[in-house]
Amino acid sequence: MPWARPQASSASSAFLFHEGADPIAAFAFQQIAKLTGGAYCRFDATSAHVLKDLLSAVAVFAAGGRAALEDLAGRRGDDIRLIAHQIAGKGGKS
Repeated sequence: MPWARPQASSASSAFLFHEGADPIAAFAFQQIAKLTGGAYCRFDATSAHVLKDLLSAVAVFAAGGRAALEDLAGRRGDDIRLIAHQIAGKGGKS
């Protein structure tokens, strides 16, 4: 079905940040991220700094694309690198 797999681009990429450990929600969010060329990352309620970093990564990607996101990941690492690897199609899960 051609409508089941949209063309991935920065304009249509979904970034899903999952607070909690619901496996059904995690699976659904991972599939949405995969189908749109976006990224999925899980965090917990005590990790406000993680959410801040994740949202910063999305802003960098929206403004500068993959190259800018990869540059940020090289400087900051960890969760941002996870997103960069997913965007680049290298896989990776939280």
